Amino acid sequence: MAVLTLRRGAWSDRPPVSLDLPHSWSVRVLEGSPPAPISPSAIGERIDAAIGSPRLADVARGRTRAVVAIDDLTRPTPTDELLPPVLERLESAGISSDRVTILIAGGTHALPSHEEIKAKVGPDLAGRVRIVAHDMGGSRLRSLGATARGIPIDVNEVLLDADLRVGVGGVYPHPAAGFSGGSKIIAPGLCGLDTARKLHDLRPAGRGVIENEFRREVDAVAGRIGLDFVVNAVVDHERRLVGVFAGDRVAAHRTAAREARQWFRVAPDRSAQIVIADAYPFDTHLDFARDRALWPLETARGGTVRVAVASCSMGTGEHALRRGIGKGIVQRLRTFGPAELARIGVRVGNLRRQLRSRRLEMIFLADGLTDEELRRDHPRATLVRNEDELMAAIGARLRTPAPRVAVYRGAPLLVIR
Repeated sequence: MAVLTLRRGAWSDRPPVSLDLPHSWSVRVLEGSPPAPISPSAIGERIDAAIGSPRLADVARGRTRAVVAIDDLTRPTPTDELLPPVLERLESAGISSDRVTILIAGGTHALPSHEEIKAKVGPDLAGRVRIVAHDMGGSRLRSLGATARGIPIDVNEVLLDADLRVGVGGVYPHPAAGFSGGSKIIAPGLCGLDTARKLHDLRPAGRGVIENEFRREVDAVAGRIGLDFVVNAVVDHERRLVGVFAGDRVAAHRTAAREARQWFRVAPDRSAQIVIADAYPFDTHLDFARDRALWPLETARGGTVRVAVASCSMGTGEHALRRGIGKGIVQRLRTFGPAELARIGVRVGNLRRQLRSRRLEMIFLADGLTDEELRRDHPRATLVRNEDELMAAIGARLRTPAPRVAVYRGAPLLVIR
């Protein structure tokens, strides 16, 4: 037997998945080739090597109140490692920690719990720095008008009240934006629901596409708001920090995205009879594991045994823009008009993707879900809870004793070559 080990349970203490695969199975592991992890002592050096911008300490000099926007626990960014050197540089510029607000840019996601905040920023910072979570439905917003394309700019006023705005986030493949990171930390991360909805109404870029319509609009929104400096991270399939790109919100982001695309490009195996998609390190919630990790299963040929490995330790997750297919159609009919007519092609494409996802036959290994939660959106999926159940389910569907197996390790981080 050959042993296949996959990480599981980002931000939790879940043990890895260990599968005993028969020697007759031909196993190919597709994974990225990033550089070695960055040592903690080198993070500050990477932040100081600003791209397209003066150093953070120089940008901060003369400012009085800072907001540091960060992503939430649905993202694998090791913010607890990045924030201390950021705050040290603000301190050196004369902005003490009592004049810094950490603003969690959760966008349309559920509000984080106190325990989730501690996990994200570290217990020390959670106890001594002001931390505010953006509530898309409840935070006080201020309007700055709209972009030339009509995207409304409704922004959390905590961000606007600061005279220094720093974004700390991760650069990962994203189905709508191509890559996350850069300006996206505040648009839609710290904007209102209408801003988020209009942005997501744009034509999806596709994973790994760097320059696209969505990116142009979030850059336009962030340009109007004013994002002074970004610290963008790239992690590997074990959630280790392998890249830090700091500086100008556009220049640093594009550099990070180009490097991430180069490090994590893979050529899909179209001949495999079994395809396994490892959702780590985006496997805290079903919603985000599905959004980022199922692409190898969706593109597999007919008759393939499809397997997703996750934890979903925090359940299904929440996204304010997620609606069932029926509810989404009703909402569009109610608001139908010339603008909606112009987007009909995007609507049809989105509907097709949703239907394809619902029809997906797969085995889903997760110990944090119930059958009802999984089948609500994936009625043809089979939930298993441990390695023995998974191997039995694969065996029941397998048509050959010597299959080719394609394992996409860290599937959310990979892009197609």
